[in-house]
Amino acid sequence: MDKFNSMSALLAALPARDNFAIHADRSHGSKVKIFAPHGGCIEPCTEPVVLALSMDLYDCYVFSGRRSSGCFATLHVTSTRYDEPQCLALAEEAELALAVHGCEGREELVYVGGGNADLAAKFLARLVAEGFPAQLAPADMAGGDPRNFVNRARQNGIQLELSAGFRKSLFPSFPKSLQRDPVLFPRFVETVRTWLASVEQYLDPSRPASNS
Repeated sequence: MDKFNSMSALLAALPARDNFAIHADRSHGSKVKIFAPHGGCIEPCTEPVVLALSMDLYDCYVFSGRRSSGCFATLHVTSTRYDEPQCLALAEEAELALAVHGCEGREELVYVGGGNADLAAKFLARLVAEGFPAQLAPADMAGGDPRNFVNRARQNGIQLELSAGFRKSLFPSFPKSLQRDPVLFPRFVETVRTWLASVEQYLDPSRPASNS
């Protein structure tokens, strides 16, 4: 159980200083928008994945936990009760939203879910084709609930759950260090960015094609 039953309750109870920081970037005007709702110390290493995916191309939102103790227990709010205003505003502006989460598990796994089942299936197929250990998300991580903030986008959303084992493959000293694996991290980011670029081009044909 989360300590707070909504982000509104969390924000009302906790000062940002020493607890969290919020980053919301609308500077790219992208149709696809990318989210790390549990960044920083909450679900370690999801934040740098989202920042790398969004860099120079996509609008993004990061809620970054900064507590020195009790981070997940204090700052985690499930996505169906995630009513942080800047997050909701960005999601509602999106044609498609992509949220990156972290989950438990030593096995290297990338679970793919979200309300846009068609695009989630295509994304899953691309990850598998590129050799990544992707699977359809189980029911408890499916992310298809319409109350999930990621599904407030016009064409709903895609939700990724990166297991602890997979995050450790991207960040060998996970969760203590953000030092990236020099081969796997850029390959994963490039694979996702390339697929997102094809989606962005479909959603907005007038937008110049990305070279990522």
